[in-house]
Amino acid sequence: MQVSDAINNDSVFSLRIVALDYYLAPPVQGLDVSFSSLEGTAVDLVPIVRVFGSTPAGQRACLHLHQAYPYFYVPYADDLPIEPAEAAHYLRRMALAINTAMNMSGGVAAAAAAAAAG
Repeated sequence: MQVSDAINNDSVFSLRIVALDYYLAPPVQGLDVSFSSLEGTAVDLVPIVRVFGSTPAGQRACLHLHQAYPYFYVPYADDLPIEPAEAAHYLRRMALAINTAMNMSGGVAAAAAAAAAG
C-alpha cells in the first residue's frame, strides 16, 4: 500500500502526535491481558499509552493504546539450561527477579513494567 493510497482510504486513522504518556488501569475484558502466566494470577493493572494529537482535519484527539508493553532484550547464553523444563524454570526465576528489582526501584514506570510482565 502506497502512502497516497493510505491517505485516501477511509479505514485509516491519521494523527499528528503532540504528546504521549501512560497510566495504569484495570484490564478491559476481551481487550487486555487479564491473567499472568508467569505468576499464575489475575492481572490487576495494565499500562495504557495515551497519544494526544490532531487529525489532518484539525480535530483534537486522545488515543488510548492498549497492549503496548515495555520490553527489553536479554541474551540467553549457551551455558544456560537447554532442556525445556529446566530452561522454563530458569526463565521464570529470572523474570520474577527482574519484576522484584523493578518493583523495588519504585515509581510508576516500575509498576507499569511489572504489571505488563504477565
